[in-house]
Amino acid sequence: MLKMILGTMKAGKSAKLIDEASNILFQDEVIIIRPSCDTREFFTRKYKNDDLKSFNFGNENTSLSSYRFIFVDEIQFFKKDFLEKIINLSRKKEIFIMVAGLFNDVKGNTWDNVETLKSYADEILYLKANCDRCGKKESAIFHIGDGGINNNYFVFCEECYRM
Repeated sequence: MLKMILGTMKAGKSAKLIDEASNILFQDEVIIIRPSCDTREFFTRKYKNDDLKSFNFGNENTSLSSYRFIFVDEIQFFKKDFLEKIINLSRKKEIFIMVAGLFNDVKGNTWDNVETLKSYADEILYLKANCDRCGKKESAIFHIGDGGINNNYFVFCEECYRM
């Protein structure tokens, strides 16, 4: 089974991933995968790093063979071979995979990895952030930034984005 969490930056995708992983009874069967290119010092704004010590973490080079519950963050940044591995594992009945990622890049284009996985997904949850300019709840659909893996970006609702 493959579930996806998609949305803008600051929408709570990583926090939702952690929330879902926390619900698994047998934590030794759970792994959270981040791309090795993600060198930020935090995983999500909702949880402190100390809150996440009970989880197994890995990256695209980590063996997934001993895990039944695989949670993947920042899916848009992985290479195609890892995507193929996720697709193949998701077709096995005993494996549950949840991925989270950005729906669009800073230019508004859908990420290739997201587009590829959408056709295999059993369920897709879309999240929106609050607008950084006007504060309107769950309205942000655009983000502006440098396109890197960092905090140098803002999210806007359509009205504020057009200003």
